[in-house]
Amino acid sequence: MTPLDYKVALKVGDMILPKAVYWKFSSDKILHRLLKENQKQAIAAFELASEKGDMKELHRFFQTNCTSKDDVDYICEVTKLFLRNYEQNRTKDAFQNAEEVLQMYRTEGKNSIMQLPVVPGSSLKGSIRTALLNQCLNGVLHQEYYKNMQKQIKGDSKPGRYEGELQENIFNYKNAKEDPLRPVLISDCSFKAGGLVGTLAIVSFNEREEILEPTGAPIQAEVIRGNLLGGGI
Repeated sequence: MTPLDYKVALKVGDMILPKAVYWKFSSDKILHRLLKENQKQAIAAFELASEKGDMKELHRFFQTNCTSKDDVDYICEVTKLFLRNYEQNRTKDAFQNAEEVLQMYRTEGKNSIMQLPVVPGSSLKGSIRTALLNQCLNGVLHQEYYKNMQKQIKGDSKPGRYEGELQENIFNYKNAKEDPLRPVLISDCSFKAGGLVGTLAIVSFNEREEILEPTGAPIQAEVIRGNLLGGGI
């Protein structure tokens, strides 16, 4: 998501909230509404900015014309750190700063502000696979084969190459068609949950100091507000 897709504000149209939130709006909905309302001046401004390829002007256009609750797909709360970063960057060039937000996979709701977050079935299946692998590995890591594999993985700059071999041995199959989890189908799971937009960090474990250290630029992202973050599931 770029600033062409969202804004952080107290209100949109007649919808007023007690604190600033993240409003994910739809540029298509805004344009369709302006056309329906015959807002010729606004449409002309959009066409001029589009013809010039002026991203800053388009940014101002959508931020200014997101004025109806029907323009909004959904809203999320924001963390204090995200809000601080947003306020600091607002006076700068929005497309030269870290204002992109990784969007959570959501359903295509017909009603505004009703698009629900989704956990993909493939992710759920992957979690089950990982849980099964962990359970099986707990019982076999004492075996010489896996002790040797552990040493190889630890000393390899690309440990991912052992993943396929490890799963084939644990689940006892030789090609993908024999994978015991291949016929298992899990549907996507959508659910009502409080959304939250915050700042994430990629970290690594400093074994010497025994602490987690950031390894790159912070990432702005939508997440599900769960119990560990002080909200409901």
